[in-house]
Amino acid sequence: MSTYSPKSITAEPKKLFESGNIFSYQASVLDDNRVVLYKKGKQLGDGFYIVEISSNSGGIAITAFDVEKSQSLLMSIGSQKANECLERFEYNFEHLASCLRV
Repeated sequence: MSTYSPKSITAEPKKLFESGNIFSYQASVLDDNRVVLYKKGKQLGDGFYIVEISSNSGGIAITAFDVEKSQSLLMSIGSQKANECLERFEYNFEHLASCLRV
């Protein structure tokens, strides 16, 4: 079993985003019954976004609401992949959010 190290997973989020198991949508399809686990404003690329990590019965959703434009980005991650992802980040939502790229 390998030891967890934040440096050892720096490139891993890109692989997660390129995976065929994650889909991008407008955030208008978010589940009204979701549980918000994390919500904070963050600089991503050239823009400022409100990043939300939420869960529902189907997995987790990572949403980036662009505060300057009327657009949003959403990644839905199914339950099995969500558990793997959250375990990899030791359920540290701040660290997971800091690895996001747009």
